[in-house]
Amino acid sequence: MPKNRIFNKIVICGYGVIGKLLSELLIDLDFEVLVIDAIDHKDTDVKFEKANCADIEAIRKIVKKYKSEALISCLPYNFNKHLASLCFEEKLHYFDPTEDVVTTNHVRELAHKADTLFIPQNGLAPGIINIIANGLIKKFDRKTIRSSRLRVGALPQNPVGEFGYAGK
Repeated sequence: MPKNRIFNKIVICGYGVIGKLLSELLIDLDFEVLVIDAIDHKDTDVKFEKANCADIEAIRKIVKKYKSEALISCLPYNFNKHLASLCFEEKLHYFDPTEDVVTTNHVRELAHKADTLFIPQNGLAPGIINIIANGLIKKFDRKTIRSSRLRVGALPQNPVGEFGYAGK
């Protein structure tokens, strides 16, 4: 493990578009990545375990088996309260890119008691876009800037599909 990392073994729950991209990026950065998904993905070079991510005890067994240090949820927000609680119990670092306020509040409550990192809302928006905005604003004189407006074009103009999110 590189000297500047606090963890190296990452589990990603969910292998949709975001989970796939994230796993590839982390592998390129030499992290050890294991993906868990309910659908068997034999077409991937990623280390993979098939499991229902709603089955918290199955996920617990897998993270213990692989001696995982962090978990990233790339699942719909309704999975994340249970996954965050699992991470708290197993002392794993926890990340999720979702924006659900109730879930975020639950994660924040856990974070106050945790010895590990708990970082919700770390996706494109509100996550990285806030970091970018903050960095840009710091370059201006605080007396001259009153507000900022940033837009993220991740959602399709005419959404389709079960969740009304991604078009095909």
